[in-house]
Amino acid sequence: MSDRRRHGRIDIVKILMGLAAATGLWAAYAFVPPQWAEREMHNVVIMSLFEWRDRSLESAKKSLSKEMDKAEIPEYIWPEDCTYWEDGEQKHMNCYWEVDVFVPFTEKLVKTLEFEVHKYLDAKGNVHDQFEE
Repeated sequence: MSDRRRHGRIDIVKILMGLAAATGLWAAYAFVPPQWAEREMHNVVIMSLFEWRDRSLESAKKSLSKEMDKAEIPEYIWPEDCTYWEDGEQKHMNCYWEVDVFVPFTEKLVKTLEFEVHKYLDAKGNVHDQFEE
């Protein structure tokens, strides 16, 4: 039989691993939802551009908030954060917003994240991402 007794020592490695896990969970909680919202906004912008092409600019602006609700976009992104304009035969839409990330249980600001989605339709109706060209 082995001699297994508790010695009452603090295992610093386990404490550090626990702190690292807690930090990782906090980072996922704070930073993943805004990233997810940006990915969803790409689709919302495309849908709004198609609405503009197929119907009208006013119809696109009205459908934007419906599409944002349907995609469960967080409330810190507003339809007013998006602008529309035409450049020749191209229809452009740009959405820009910021998200403040705070330390849990405090009011200390960690970082302000900035997001921008800019897509446009060419004369043939093809969607392009301004930032991928």
